[in-house]
Amino acid sequence: MKISIITPVYNREDCISRCIESVAIQAEGVEHWIVNDGSTDATLSIVRQFADKYPHIHLLTYECNAGVGACLLYTSDAA
Repeated sequence: MKISIITPVYNREDCISRCIESVAIQAEGVEHWIVNDGSTDATLSIVRQFADKYPHIHLLTYECNAGVGACLLYTSDAA
């Protein structure tokens, strides 16, 4: 069984690395969908660095903040 973890994120450059690293060590077969919800800080840049390094990370992004519900719907359509 494949497990998908969805992480909506907005302006969390302070903790997104820890979140991504925590998911990465959990188990094989986990895919991590990260939705950047229009962040204006370095969050998107940090997530892109991880996505380039780890094939299980999928990055989706909104240009402006749309809210958690929109992020979850966006991810369910993409997955």
